[in-house]
Amino acid sequence: MKKNLLSVVCPCYNEVENLEYFSKELINTLQELDLEYEVIFVNDGSSDATLEKLKELKNTYSHIKIISL
Repeated sequence: MKKNLLSVVCPCYNEVENLEYFSKELINTLQELDLEYEVIFVNDGSSDATLEKLKELKNTYSHIKIISL
């Protein structure tokens, strides 16, 4: 039987300093659940290195997806 998919959408604006900790804690929590999940980060025009950090995190965590506005 196929598991349900949980999509967590996280808007980001100039969050480069918080993304690594937040992503690690969120994914650790989601892994404890008995379902499939994805984490969709929406970069809302950040002027810092948020997008670059999201790309790094996507390489580390396969469940991360990025939308950049």
